[in-house]
Amino acid sequence: MIDMHIYINQLKVILRQKDMLFWIFAFPILLATLFYFTMTNLDVSEGMTAVPAAVADNEAYRADASLRAAILAVGASEDAPFDFRVMDESEALAALEKGEISAVLYAGVPLSVTYGKGGDNTSRVMVKAFADNFEQMKYRVSAVAAANPAALADISALTSGKIYTDFGGSDGLKSNTVIYFYTIFAMLCIYGGSAGQTVIESCQANMSPLGQRRAVSPASGFLPILTALAAAITVVFMSLLLCWVYMRFALDVDLSDKTPAFLLTLLCGSALGTSFGAFMTTVLAKAKSGVKSGLIVGIGIAGAHLSGMSNPAISYILRKNVPPVYWLNPAARITDALRSLYYYGDFARWGIFMAALLAMTAVFALVATFKLRRQSYECV
Repeated sequence: MIDMHIYINQLKVILRQKDMLFWIFAFPILLATLFYFTMTNLDVSEGMTAVPAAVADNEAYRADASLRAAILAVGASEDAPFDFRVMDESEALAALEKGEISAVLYAGVPLSVTYGKGGDNTSRVMVKAFADNFEQMKYRVSAVAAANPAALADISALTSGKIYTDFGGSDGLKSNTVIYFYTIFAMLCIYGGSAGQTVIESCQANMSPLGQRRAVSPASGFLPILTALAAAITVVFMSLLLCWVYMRFALDVDLSDKTPAFLLTLLCGSALGTSFGAFMTTVLAKAKSGVKSGLIVGIGIAGAHLSGMSNPAISYILRKNVPPVYWLNPAARITDALRSLYYYGDFARWGIFMAALLAMTAVFALVATFKLRRQSYECV
């Protein structure tokens, strides 16, 4: 049973960590605001001049029927945001050098883009968004075809160029930019490992006076630690809720229409981040506190980028080419669980990602418990 006295006191201890509060409360809000203003132009295509770009007419392009269909569909759509020209590679590069086009696309896995030295940043972002959308749609179609070929008949949007150029979430179309906001939640969960670090260090005799008292106490230390970890999970979940409220109501970002499942994912992500912090603290028991904090923050940043913060397509690339890196990334488990709620109508795929998330949480918690129980001190 949770001791409310320990729970409340642990909440106070965690909330006094000013450095940690910045990373889990202030920084995600600042990053979400930056993403919002950066991504706004991607959701509005009306009234914009078509971006001139070229597609290299090589053997890979001629063999890629899906890319050729996408290029034709985009050109045929009303108010097309792109003016794609199929050109010989040398001609395309010459036009790029002269500033006649903004980018050159090369067919392949993944679809690659070469940008000119000049040009405005908005054009580059739009071309990159097209390439990312194409890669993700191609991956989704392959996944659906493998799991249920009959379902392909219902994906009528794939025959329209709008699926590659409309980034809004209305009328059944899904926004590509929402993935960037999901990675903020994933990064925040991993940052929450700092709260787990605070709890475990308070139990280690070589890290705190409280840990020294607990080491010589005849009372069982399991329930107090469990209570303190519950307090840490509460703080992390509070920061996630604040970030969710800010994105949903202040920035008006359409995160998901499945709010209960979305919040449950954030709660489980809080547990994953806290257990990860406990894991890191016990495995690196002899390291300085600052070193452990730096590693937790660094892994949070790296994991978020590998789950799609810098490029949404990177998650698909890793899953296809380097599966161990993909599945062992805790940030990717959170991002994919949130993404599945947004893009898929049922909960089957979400359940798979949640099972992986909870399994990873259990492994971190068990290793941390084992390492903590085996710690001994020559003198206290």
